[in-house]
Amino acid sequence: MTAASFPLSISKIIPELWLYTPQSYQKGHLIILFMWMAAADKHINKYLSFHAQNFPTAKILLIKCPVISMLVSYPSQRKAMRPAVSAVLAHIAECGYDVAARTGSSWHTQPQILLHVVSTRGLNSATQLFIQCHQEINMPLPLCGILLDSAPPGVSYWKGYNAFTGALPKTFPINILTGIGMHILLILLQFYIAIGRYGPPEDLWRDSLLDEGLHNAKWIAYVYSKADQVVNWEDSKQAGWNVSELMYEDTKHCNHLPRNEAKCLKKANWAWGRAKL
Repeated sequence: MTAASFPLSISKIIPELWLYTPQSYQKGHLIILFMWMAAADKHINKYLSFHAQNFPTAKILLIKCPVISMLVSYPSQRKAMRPAVSAVLAHIAECGYDVAARTGSSWHTQPQILLHVVSTRGLNSATQLFIQCHQEINMPLPLCGILLDSAPPGVSYWKGYNAFTGALPKTFPINILTGIGMHILLILLQFYIAIGRYGPPEDLWRDSLLDEGLHNAKWIAYVYSKADQVVNWEDSKQAGWNVSELMYEDTKHCNHLPRNEAKCLKKANWAWGRAKL
């Protein structure tokens, strides 16, 4: 993949990390876009264009999620996240954060950072970024808000299976082979959870969203659909989360923004702090 694949003038940092800087960039403004596993360029372009058009003063840091990322340990995932962490640290340093002293008490520009997290693997990437950034800066990541799109996943074997296989090829016989491989991986994961080697990943992802030590997002907008076979959309109500919800009746997983950009923009504006609901 090259920069020509995208409609914007975007720079590649590494194959999984891209940075777009608009001509009208305003210091401190950043959108971090965490895409779902193996998202195709044509789908990524819709999200890039959405944010570039509606937030013209913000840089966009695109974090892709290759299939291989789900096959490695958390320490390996965090190591792979270091280039993204470096990009985020450079951004907050631009706003006055002292990297050497590890203090942000003297911001000369308040960071305005919005996270758009898409699907399970996007949420996993965001979680690893939270943890790695906290180890580097010893303070909550300064966020204005989080747009949570088609995540977190439901806590069940089949919802986990649907989350991991949704972006994989559907053509025969590849779909059979990937399906078998995914069952093997999930069974191994359940075994390691049962013997106490790992905790359920869903718990880690959900806890990271609510951990004020990892980030200080004021607003979380939750975009979901009743027809989504991956997420448990009732969770936010049952857990009493303080979020603003956008519910669709019939859109599929990761297809909410393309179906109605105006509705998503209203939530994105709210999470950015630009509008009240």
